[in-house]
Amino acid sequence: MRFRHASNGFLPAGALPLLLAAVIAIGCQPPPRVDSAAGAAAEDSAPADASGQPPTAASSPSPPADDPSPPQTSTDPAKAAPSDGAAPAASNKEPPLIPRHVLFGNPQRATARISPNGKWLSYLAPVGGILNVFVAPVDDVSQAKQVTDDKTRDIRGYSWAYTGEHILYTQDKAGDENWHVYAADVASNKTTDLTPLEKVHATIEGVSEKFPDEILVGLNDRNPQLHDIYRVNIKTGERTLIQENPGFAALI
Repeated sequence: MRFRHASNGFLPAGALPLLLAAVIAIGCQPPPRVDSAAGAAAEDSAPADASGQPPTAASSPSPPADDPSPPQTSTDPAKAAPSDGAAPAASNKEPPLIPRHVLFGNPQRATARISPNGKWLSYLAPVGGILNVFVAPVDDVSQAKQVTDDKTRDIRGYSWAYTGEHILYTQDKAGDENWHVYAADVASNKTTDLTPLEKVHATIEGVSEKFPDEILVGLNDRNPQLHDIYRVNIKTGERTLIQENPGFAALI
């Protein structure tokens, strides 16, 4: 029997069958058993203990026992709100309607003015649902008193005469648009119709501090389409024609 040294790449005679038998025996052994891929991953990722060995089943913590008590529910609205900041579900309940009197009713006080002599503060306020003029000392609004007494239609606008003692305003009757000019005396609470004419439309055309007792009033008593200019004394009601309108739509 011839032999060659293994360093020359030859095996001794009879060694090949033994080598093949060893390879076949090793290849036929079954691989190690793994219950599941998750279990294998858990075993591979489990941290080693102090000895450097992975924890065994005996050292692994046991799962907690089932708690028979029901889960606790918080009643605090702040805690019950979604943690992600989402808004709560919209309610199907309609909001209450705003009362009409809030939107269209008269104000409590409006159109405050100070008299030319600086003594009085005036304003509009409702009386029985109708706006009237009130006047108070400029330094004591709590002493305000009513100086007009309209019971059917609101007084929507007014002004002070340069006397400092009279309130001027216009008013029609039942919406007929035949406006009259009125003067209310603050001291006596007396109101005077300065244009006591039927089916006539009156307007205040001008006032002047140079003539505090008089105002200019436009009247269409001569021609319904044209307003002539009159000087009217607010204390006596005396009326004097100063300019007849020759055909203009308005005089300035």
